[in-house]
Amino acid sequence: MTTYTHVHHIIPKYMGGDDSKENLIELTIEQHAQAHWELFCMYGNWEDEVAYRSLSGQINHYEAQQEARRNAQYSRWAVPGAREEQSKKVSGENNPQYGKPTSAKQKEAVRIANSVPKPHISENMKKLHAEGKSYKFTSEDVRKAGLASQARKPKWYTNGSDNKYIPMGEEVPEGYHRGRTVTWVGNKKGRPKSPLK
Repeated sequence: MTTYTHVHHIIPKYMGGDDSKENLIELTIEQHAQAHWELFCMYGNWEDEVAYRSLSGQINHYEAQQEARRNAQYSRWAVPGAREEQSKKVSGENNPQYGKPTSAKQKEAVRIANSVPKPHISENMKKLHAEGKSYKFTSEDVRKAGLASQARKPKWYTNGSDNKYIPMGEEVPEGYHRGRTVTWVGNKKGRPKSPLK
């Protein structure tokens, strides 16, 4: 019978550990999961929790990657001054759009985006943010928000040749009905390409 082993960093790389022989140990998968659980219990770092859940089979590799990306993003903004620093990076002359005129198409896209009401949880998020807390979305929040925004988001209307993206509540022009007409145009290689790109 074959026993599969993993190489575990005694001092995790995210805590400054390296790949030297002194910092590596060979463990079974169960031992590796237990090692990350103990590190999580001692230090409370999300990296160890995700590693434990993945190694113990609670989440698959893809879910572990998604959770790691999400947590890394949260961690990035949790650093004091990170938001202000990012704001400075894209303000004034540092902004790639600085000094460039805004096209009518861009203005229309912004107008439509701003016409969509925000999900039902936004007030709760504002309240928690004011208290210095972060809000963790539950699957029920995401489901309700999706349904709410789907019901209110702009819809495509067509008259058979022209398509318009019209926000809810705005009047639909005469001769237009729900749906979209797609006209395919060949590109240089002869393959069809979408006119929406």
